[in-house]
Amino acid sequence: MLQRIHESPTSVVTPQIDAVIAQTFGFTKNEGIGCWLTFKWTLIEKAFLTNAVTTPAPIKSPVMAGGLFAIRREFFFKLGGYDPEFNVWGAEHIEFSFRIWLCGGKIECMPCSRIFHVFRKGGNGYTIPLESIWRNRLRTAAIWMEDYGEIAEWYNHHPDLDIGKFDKMLALKKQLQCKPFDHYLKTVDPDNIINDRKHVLAMGELRNLKLEDMCIDLLNTKVGQQGVGMFSCHGQRGQQSFLLLTKVKQVRLVHLIVTDHEENCFLPPDRVETCGERTNHFTFPLVEGVGAGGEAGKEIGVRMVWQPPGREKRCVAGVKQGARHTLVLQQCGEGREQPQQIFVTTKFPTGTWRPLAAAEEQVAMKTEL
Repeated sequence: MLQRIHESPTSVVTPQIDAVIAQTFGFTKNEGIGCWLTFKWTLIEKAFLTNAVTTPAPIKSPVMAGGLFAIRREFFFKLGGYDPEFNVWGAEHIEFSFRIWLCGGKIECMPCSRIFHVFRKGGNGYTIPLESIWRNRLRTAAIWMEDYGEIAEWYNHHPDLDIGKFDKMLALKKQLQCKPFDHYLKTVDPDNIINDRKHVLAMGELRNLKLEDMCIDLLNTKVGQQGVGMFSCHGQRGQQSFLLLTKVKQVRLVHLIVTDHEENCFLPPDRVETCGERTNHFTFPLVEGVGAGGEAGKEIGVRMVWQPPGREKRCVAGVKQGARHTLVLQQCGEGREQPQQIFVTTKFPTGTWRPLAAAEEQVAMKTEL
């Protein structure tokens, strides 16, 4: 690792992290953190084990694990060190990973360098204020992710939480001439489920056009269970929040919870499943004459067309059955026909979260002066 940062001064170098079993201190090959990590939109890392190593050559990674890395001292401070507005613990490795790649550096894993780590299970050795985790994640989204930050904000929604001042970090970003987050998604992490704005059609509630003021709601349905239905629209996000993703053809859940939940999807007509091959069969044609014509931040009308391979296409529809409002699959209509198959949502980016607006205006005023 030291040899690599000598050869490549702008590399931030990590080892593989092998797992030690906490109860026996034995070694296991089935757990740990390999050389390649990406990020989830909840702003935690997603790690993979590395296959058998056949060469000591460095392996580039979009994200690094926290705390185990080598960097030249002068480059660390050129990048600004850790964000001084972060609190306690949480998301610092995600934030610093974004900054490294966007501001002139790169993350590389040396596969022959290995560190053993006891991964704790069944309890915590210390407590962390949850407000610190939310604050750090939201600062990361606000400073580095531009419009994409809305997605992370929906997963970490705390509208009344103070996430600190931005002037120093924005000045650093300008000084280092950091690239936009589009660059990161397209060139550093192109296999991410989202690597272009156009892959996110809409985000928010899914309000049925026919059933007045009724939205798709999880109704506390757990993964692998049935129960998703309709409930009165409440505008409080939570279990009525969804991402319509065109690249992977998914309806993803976007609701606030402490544990990881990002990779859960809607499986029509009424199930929640782990996102994967079974859930990736949606298309979302726009319905003319519903909403504001596809402009970002405005309402649009969509059909959620479901067509797994070898099956006829069907559309998700909201229907009233007795006193209950439920979801079914029906033969698809055209245009504004069958309004029970049309759902109103908000075109991405929604423009609902603009934490840097005041700071950017101040920077602009100083520039003019």
